[in-house]
Amino acid sequence: MATLPLFLDTVNRRLVASATSAAPFTLPTFTRGDALTLRVTLLTPNETLVNPFALANVSNLTIRAGIGAAGLASALLTLQISWLRDNASSTFTGALPLNTPEIEAAFVASNGAALKSLFEIEIDADGDKTTALQIGASIVEDVIKDGALEPEAYTPPSALADNLALLLADSATVDVSRSGNEFTFHTIDRASQADLDATVARIATLEASGGGPAGPAGPAGPAGPAGATGATGPAGAAGATGATGATGATGATGPAGPAGGGSGGEANTASNIGTGTGNIFSVKSGVDLQLRTLAQGDGVTVQTDGDQITIAANLIAGTGIALTPDAGNTLVVAAAPNSPVHFSTLRGTVATVASSTFDMSGNGLQRLIISGDTTFSANNFTGGELVSVLIVNATGADALLTWNAALIFVNAVPLSLGAGKRLLLSLTAYDGTTIVAATASEA
Repeated sequence: MATLPLFLDTVNRRLVASATSAAPFTLPTFTRGDALTLRVTLLTPNETLVNPFALANVSNLTIRAGIGAAGLASALLTLQISWLRDNASSTFTGALPLNTPEIEAAFVASNGAALKSLFEIEIDADGDKTTALQIGASIVEDVIKDGALEPEAYTPPSALADNLALLLADSATVDVSRSGNEFTFHTIDRASQADLDATVARIATLEASGGGPAGPAGPAGPAGPAGATGATGPAGAAGATGATGATGATGATGPAGPAGGGSGGEANTASNIGTGTGNIFSVKSGVDLQLRTLAQGDGVTVQTDGDQITIAANLIAGTGIALTPDAGNTLVVAAAPNSPVHFSTLRGTVATVASSTFDMSGNGLQRLIISGDTTFSANNFTGGELVSVLIVNATGADALLTWNAALIFVNAVPLSLGAGKRLLLSLTAYDGTTIVAATASEA
């Protein structure tokens, strides 16, 4: 039994060479009487060159395959509806009979000519039927019948045999016996040449004329083709008005209206710059640039004055802050729970002193006139005190200067002061022990 593999592209409804080739496949010619097995593989396109197809899911599918003429129910020549399905390989295997009575009758009607029909495969998915393939197909007459050559039909000449039997019955030279259409001759006596010639002539006359009675009528021929379709009848009456259809889709947006009066705003935004921690700009909402406001805290007032904003700090009125002056020119700022902080204002009159020991708790401005070599020191170290001292050499000679170790200079240490020269010291006490920073300049 021959097997015909068919690979069916179920989307494009065509036969292809294989599951890995999209080349077209031509259906071969069928032969009447063959025992043909079809193996149909269902494929779906993969849209790639390497693997053009994937195996279709056939777990819920059945198929039917047949040959016939489209549009005529009675023109179906063969049909297969019973298949062996293999879900793993997406194949259906079944025999397509080519020896049906319908095929035999069609060949009789066509006088043995090849049958031009349609080959069709239909897919049934849970009752939803789809014609997956319909292409031209041909069925030709077979030559070998039952393993031997088909003999040509022969009708025995019964009428001729009957006439020959009558003729030979008058022969005086031949004894003739007959069984059906078979004759047996026995010579009785030598006939004259004239009798033999006459007998041969009569047989030739009978064969030439085809004498004898007419044979029985042959079988009726096949029915002719269906007649042409009749003319279309008159139109029927108009049907009832159908139900109102669904509302249509929303139409396209109309054109934009004319621009409003006044100039339009620009697509601007704002940002905060600098290294500060307070951001004035907040966000842009539509065309509105939204800025943060300034909130006043304890001891601070914020006031809008025309085109400017005034921020004022009132330390005296602040919560937890006390400002008190102490001895000398120092303002004490106390903010509990921290320790007091001393600020020297360096304001007031210049105090002329005679001692070379600088009083860090005295006037912020001091003047010392020396009359020769001098050794300097300092006392009353209070952290945060500032003292500015002007030293004047009133003599006519250079004076040597010696400094106590408690005075630490951040630049060159002045070791002498020229006659009539002035030396300016800036003293800062950083704690209450011994460290005092001093800078000097001479003029």
